[in-house]
Amino acid sequence: MKKIFLLPLILFCLFFTQVISFAKDGQNTYTNPILFNNENYYLKFARTYPLETINEYVRKNETVQKWDKLLAVRYYNHSVKLKKYIKDTYVIEKDDYVLISIENDDNIAYVSFLMIASDYIEYNYWKYIVTDENVIAIQYAKKFNFSKKTTIENLMKKIQLHRSEIEPIIQKDLNFDIKFIDLGEE
Repeated sequence: MKKIFLLPLILFCLFFTQVISFAKDGQNTYTNPILFNNENYYLKFARTYPLETINEYVRKNETVQKWDKLLAVRYYNHSVKLKKYIKDTYVIEKDDYVLISIENDDNIAYVSFLMIASDYIEYNYWKYIVTDENVIAIQYAKKFNFSKKTTIENLMKKIQLHRSEIEPIIQKDLNFDIKFIDLGEE
């Protein structure tokens, strides 16, 4: 069973291999974008910490501080009991977010939630994959801006439509090659 599970993970890893080079504009934009849902995402943040390595991708004219859509891959260099980790991490009630759904077994989990800010709602969808000795997490996030004129009903319709498009894509075996690098600076 593990060999069958590792094949999609290896294929997943092949897609993410990127030749990284600094762009001339000094904006920490890197060549060879990742194509996700018919949009190019560029590596703009990469950092290694003692227990985690993070690569964050945004669209060309966005930064990790100011973005509309974000794609991130995290590598946790330790194993976890996934069901317990998800249960402990995603509590049902918090002031700044609303949990939408959790699908969870021993080796893979999907979590969706909304983070609430003063002028936008951030939709997040995470996929966790447990391997023999570590965990890989894929995060997709999109900000939905609103104003005093925005109705909750219209905003939730937009989010639901977006969820129905994005979640099936992330649930598939994505062919990303996770070649983590550390850029050293933010």
